[in-house]
Amino acid sequence: MGPDGWFILGREWVPGHAGPEPLAVGWTSPAGDSWEALGRGSREALAGIFPWDVVATPHGWISAGQELYLSDDLETWTPVHTLCCGSRFDAVVVHGSLLVALSDDDVRVRTSFDGLTWTAVALTDPMFADDELSSGAQPEVGASDGTRLVFAGSDWPGAAAWLGVTP
Repeated sequence: MGPDGWFILGREWVPGHAGPEPLAVGWTSPAGDSWEALGRGSREALAGIFPWDVVATPHGWISAGQELYLSDDLETWTPVHTLCCGSRFDAVVVHGSLLVALSDDDVRVRTSFDGLTWTAVALTDPMFADDELSSGAQPEVGASDGTRLVFAGSDWPGAAAWLGVTP
């Protein structure tokens, strides 16, 4: 939920050069009871960034996908952090004034206080209070109630969850 209401993200399959391709689509709602699809400009902008997650932050909307993008209107998106080699961001969690981005590359976790500058966090950082993550850990989703930060994902050979605190 953002400053003007709700935003949800989905995908539809459209014809592409090599067969069906996913197209990101979004809908907004002031109160969550009636929904309006984003306009064509937003759809075209989202199509270029392939988002997995979009969240409202105090600095605007952040889209997590092949890159992190920032938007103040859901129409135009500015890249703020890029991953290499086909990696992607799975999610962004708002934890008070701290933003936490989860990715599938070697770093796995990045933090920011302004949405523009991102810092890598080692999996052995005290941020993960309950458990030191192994080098194979893959946090994929997160949630925060403002005081506690929880991650879930996989840690070979199975699923795992970690409780974190603000560093």
